[in-house]
Amino acid sequence: MKPKVVFKGVSKKYEIYNKKIDKILSLFFPSRKRKEFFALKGVSFEVFEGESIGIVGVNGSGKSTLSNLLAKIIPQSSGEISINGESSLIAISVGLNNALTGLENIELKCLMHGLNKQEINELLPTIIDFADIGDFISQPVKNYSSGMKSRLGFAISVHTNPDILIVDEALSVGDQTFYKKCLNKINEFKKEGKTIFFISHSIGQMRSISDKVIWIHYGQLKEFGESKQVLDNYQSFIKWFNELTERDKKSYKMEMLSKQSGPLLDAENNEIVLNRSTRYKSTKNSHKNVYGQIVISFLIFILSGLFLVVSPHYHTSSSETEENENVEMIIKGETENDELNQPIEVMTIHKLGFSNNTLIYDDPKLVNIKGELLPNTELNLLEETTLSYKFENNSIEGYVEKNTILLEKDFEEKSQVNINTFTEYFSEGFVESYQYFLMHLGYEATEMKENMFGGEEKERDAFGQSEYYFEREKFSYILNEEDIVSSLIIFDFEPDLEFLEENLSTNFAVHDRLGFHINSYSIIIDLTEKILFVTI
Repeated sequence: MKPKVVFKGVSKKYEIYNKKIDKILSLFFPSRKRKEFFALKGVSFEVFEGESIGIVGVNGSGKSTLSNLLAKIIPQSSGEISINGESSLIAISVGLNNALTGLENIELKCLMHGLNKQEINELLPTIIDFADIGDFISQPVKNYSSGMKSRLGFAISVHTNPDILIVDEALSVGDQTFYKKCLNKINEFKKEGKTIFFISHSIGQMRSISDKVIWIHYGQLKEFGESKQVLDNYQSFIKWFNELTERDKKSYKMEMLSKQSGPLLDAENNEIVLNRSTRYKSTKNSHKNVYGQIVISFLIFILSGLFLVVSPHYHTSSSETEENENVEMIIKGETENDELNQPIEVMTIHKLGFSNNTLIYDDPKLVNIKGELLPNTELNLLEETTLSYKFENNSIEGYVEKNTILLEKDFEEKSQVNINTFTEYFSEGFVESYQYFLMHLGYEATEMKENMFGGEEKERDAFGQSEYYFEREKFSYILNEEDIVSSLIIFDFEPDLEFLEENLSTNFAVHDRLGFHINSYSIIIDLTEKILFVTI
């Protein structure tokens, strides 16, 4: 029997640039050394018609990269891929146009799969019935929840008759009724001899759907075989890892990540791959280097001439600068002393607030530091002065700087948007499974750690809270004093101001840190710290 899908030594490499200028310089200096990261390295396997293949692995292991290669969305960096048939990828929001309605998305995706207008009209009632999203089918997709998007995407993909179906976390956001409907459809596909790739963090779903399982571990194929055997081995590994100390976890993780960087190794001989064409290319690149250096030198010469022509219109002497600084220091010192000597007016209040400052003090004038808190900790505020708020949480009292507090009463209600509105600005590692990560809010820490891999727990703060950080996915869970996952912080969140003001009707040019109530979540957007804080 001819294989349906064949991977031979497939690798996917990304070049990592610390700054944008490094990427520009690489155009002029092709042989310039730069960081490389292998999302997949030397992966080989064969899958035959009618097989249902599960793909498991820890967060950031390369599962989504593999699914994108299977769907022909991205090309491989090296190796050979042979896919005998048409593949269709189902993932949360993938392939859906947020500006179009559900009906328009159905027509668009069907046209892209080669269906004509008559065939689309015949399929339309079936797809709408399967998606089961009611009147929302006529609404823009940007107003859909992640579950609705998953329903619509799955309904379209399974009715366009693909040879190979790739399901990437798409069932993690649906309810049990929809999951059962999808499972029946997948079993129907298996009977028809179609090939299915299923990616999920749920071991239960994996056991019920998959005949065989591929275990991807930090970019490499760890194991490929019968589902029971591979899943048992994978669960044993997760259990072993969770029993390690935090130091050993970090050491193991760094060791694995180091194997994903650097040159491609031969899978059998563990040697660096360097063939004749590579050596020939390096010779040609040396000539390109010379031309690149000439161009750069010419540009520098032109820019230098411009700087000589354009002279500054004013100068400030160093003595004047020092004198001004001394005057400022004297004034500042006198002002601070006056403020400390003046009596403070205290007003009794009862409010909730979130502080973005980690320092707490034992006096209202904020002189003596008492301890530290995790950012955006919820505080019960009892007193207000011109400088500070007094709080009491779990019999712990203290003071925080007033201008660092965001009051809960100022949170705006935003029913027209949901958490999915911000997904395009999440980091690549986080957005792959963001619904799965959000699902763990409210979980006990032990249960969360059993499901999640690669996190690092930091020291507890004055309230007994701790941060559980995932470096690859760029987010943290906050564990409260009772070891419950109380909130989540998404890092590297840099949305466009125009996008925020359009969707949230708020002027972020004036306020760079604001809070909102969005459906079942309360969120804080901090543009200065580049974070999105989420709590239930």
